[in-house]
Amino acid sequence: MQAAQHDEEGKPPVFGAAGATRKVDVFVEADFEANNLEALTVVDPINQVYTLDRQWIPSLLLGGGYSSAIGNSAGFYISILYDVIQDPNSPYYRQPIIRAGVGVGL
Repeated sequence: MQAAQHDEEGKPPVFGAAGATRKVDVFVEADFEANNLEALTVVDPINQVYTLDRQWIPSLLLGGGYSSAIGNSAGFYISILYDVIQDPNSPYYRQPIIRAGVGVGL
């Protein structure tokens, strides 16, 4: 949980919880995900018998990125993350995740 100090315009503090902080242009990020996916389960490895079941697959995404303001109430970011758990059934198995977006304050 983190609290922001009053800014130059005198806006009150904002409270929230997040896995990343974007107070500066360069940031670090940590995201935990649990995705419910269809995954293969080995029933008989000798005869190569498998079942396809829904399972909760964990992912711990670590990385960092860059963000920049666009005017007074908008900004963009780009980040690259990597799943350090590396479950073979994960959608992020053996590949980096590149995220980019735009945020607009209301």
